[in-house]
Amino acid sequence: MRCVVCGGPLPPGEPRYANAWERVRKKLPCCSETCVAGFDEDQHWIPPVRPPIAPPSEQPRLRQLVTQRLAAGDHARPVARELLAAGIDPETLRGLIGQGQAAAEAAVKSRRKRTLFSAVMMVVTRHSVHLPGGPQEANPLVGYAESLADIDAWIAAGAAPQPGRP
Repeated sequence: MRCVVCGGPLPPGEPRYANAWERVRKKLPCCSETCVAGFDEDQHWIPPVRPPIAPPSEQPRLRQLVTQRLAAGDHARPVARELLAAGIDPETLRGLIGQGQAAAEAAVKSRRKRTLFSAVMMVVTRHSVHLPGGPQEANPLVGYAESLADIDAWIAAGAAPQPGRP
């Protein structure tokens, strides 16, 4: 393994991690306290040693996992990063992210129509009507553009090896 920040070798002993989450995951080690201090999760998320693309027999399960997580409302960016590290084919992931984005946009459009209808009904009937989409509801479009940029960064970093190759 190599340092995720500087790319240098890790010293003998227990690797250092930038935060508690990385200590639990043990995926993105740092070589020194200087690198720990310089760790940025949005800059240093690509592992220095790229995992191989999962075999073709594993790809359907990974595709299904992406689809399920996006449909469940998970933010697209962490889904993309985690599945790239798990070995999904980057171009396949790009297509699934695009499908997820289209579904999220359709859901937002439908919610806006319901909100408009509810507002009109409230004016016409002079009764209070619950308007969906308040501040407590998450934006389903969060992270789609960033996740596509992350796929490009993964590919540009040489992180899309041939199947079976590290």
